[in-house]
Amino acid sequence: MILLFSALLLLFLYGLRRYWLANWQQGLSVAVEMKQTQVFPGETFTIRQVVYNEKAFGLPFLRLLIPFAGSFYLEEAGKEKPVNDLFQVFSLAGWSRSEKVFRISGTKRGVFRLSEIELHCRSLLFSEAVTQSYPLNKEITVFPQPVAAQEVFRIFQQSLGEQLASQGLLPDPLSFRGIREYRSGDPVKQLDHKKSAQMNQWMIREYDPTANKELTLILDLPETSDWKNDPLAEAAISLFATIAMECQQLGFLTRCRSNARDQAAQPLFNDTVLSATAALQSTSRIELKHSAAATSHLERPAVGKSSSLIFTSDAAWSTSKAALAEKAIGAGGTVLIATRLPQTAAASGLLTVREWVIP
Repeated sequence: MILLFSALLLLFLYGLRRYWLANWQQGLSVAVEMKQTQVFPGETFTIRQVVYNEKAFGLPFLRLLIPFAGSFYLEEAGKEKPVNDLFQVFSLAGWSRSEKVFRISGTKRGVFRLSEIELHCRSLLFSEAVTQSYPLNKEITVFPQPVAAQEVFRIFQQSLGEQLASQGLLPDPLSFRGIREYRSGDPVKQLDHKKSAQMNQWMIREYDPTANKELTLILDLPETSDWKNDPLAEAAISLFATIAMECQQLGFLTRCRSNARDQAAQPLFNDTVLSATAALQSTSRIELKHSAAATSHLERPAVGKSSSLIFTSDAAWSTSKAALAEKAIGAGGTVLIATRLPQTAAASGLLTVREWVIP
């Protein structure tokens, strides 16, 4: 009798195990929503994941995992901690759901893809674990770190529009229109402090772009990627993206060229006219390890009457590149060199050389 009872119990457990293995994922679904997936370094975005269990029996142990790239931080209880894999451990009763919201900030420029979700499940009766993968076609874009306005002014010694005019990069790039009251979102650098004091309220100077407002921005990256060169290249990328946005806000038709490549080693800039958003998205996709060992971006003259700004670093720049750029661009070119050690930045022939000492 005991043997029969034991046999029936084992048969029942075997049948229960087979039933659980065949049906644990029935009626189980996962939804992931992401808000503001295009951010600057330090900004946060949210990932909201919801798991539905639309069947009668519950799941006592579930572990949901999203394989995550590095250089992200999870904000939890007022603290930040590095996150590599985003996971949640929970249980689900029958006909129920579980929801979790994660607040995450990115620290490194790039485009990061989330391709799948892994769901691990265990039963209280059986030791084995089962896994189900769900496709997740999501993308997080972290833009280059913008360079602070005061730092840009320090590099140029004065505001961008005035610097371009005084250096002769563009003849009269902006014409003065008048003065009006300050509105939210106006560039702070255009505040007229004298008039503001007279009127007892913030007043701002308005400018109109003139007919000649083309500018060529050239990003020159090192041919090799390593721990020493990458910070300098990232600084050049950040300044390139910041000035691209600034010039477009001033009304310049901005063309971009570079030896930069994306993850598939495809060119990103080829005298392409880009909007501010497109410039940010393109610079986010730069893969330093794929930078081309080429100088064609320096050898081509600027399109039409466009003048040029070259963004580079002492890890990439050389006297041979300077000779090529001088021959192609002439007196309409300014070179901005990111460096760690202060050097004597002087004119190189017809080119104007400015250095940016980064931390």
